[in-house]
Amino acid sequence: LVGPHRDDLTLAVRDLGARAFGSHGETWAAALCLRLGIAAAVAAETGEPPLLLIDDPFSALDPSRRDRIAQRLADRGGQVVISVADEADVPLASAAVWQVDAGAVTVRS
Repeated sequence: LVGPHRDDLTLAVRDLGARAFGSHGETWAAALCLRLGIAAAVAAETGEPPLLLIDDPFSALDPSRRDRIAQRLADRGGQVVISVADEADVPLASAAVWQVDAGAVTVRS
């Protein structure tokens, strides 16, 4: 079998393998940045930023990384849908919030 799904990819932080030497937050931040890079490549190829669906992206990050990645998400254009268990984990003041509670949806801006 061949194809990109069979490739091995190693992420490094300061020349050290992220999986072996990075904290959980560092490896999660690296994975999010990789996804943002892929989204940027798709946008460059198609001329349209893709919709990003991200489950609980900020909970494992320290406040500094959380703010930087949130700013990248806000600056990229296009739509981003984020699901979180704790609304305080979303550092996007301008985000529209759709809260689902017992099957009822409440929308706030």
